[in-house]
Amino acid sequence: HVSKAALYADRRQGLGPLTVVSTGTWVVVLNPDCPLEALDHERDMLVNVDVDGGPVPTIRFMGGREFAVISGGWQGAIPLGSIQQALDAGLMALPSFAPGGPISDRSGEIIGGTPS
Repeated sequence: HVSKAALYADRRQGLGPLTVVSTGTWVVVLNPDCPLEALDHERDMLVNVDVDGGPVPTIRFMGGREFAVISGGWQGAIPLGSIQQALDAGLMALPSFAPGGPISDRSGEIIGGTPS
């Protein structure tokens, strides 16, 4: 998976602790510094392996489904100015909008101010 390659490349740079977030149909979050005992398999947390065969704590969720629900199926381009307005307004999408994943016990909502 591309997330393993990204983890390998980032580790080679020696920048210290890191978390890799790979987005797409699946959102995969790799954090090699997370204690293995912190993982909860009921919440789609698992132990992956890096390119050297070492354990990598991982969470995953169907981000593509989350994105589709939040966007209402929007397919067009989003102007950068609109993105900046949403950030300035403090808009945040809090999971979970689709079943499964590490926060599946919560209903998704969008919070924050109204973009100007």
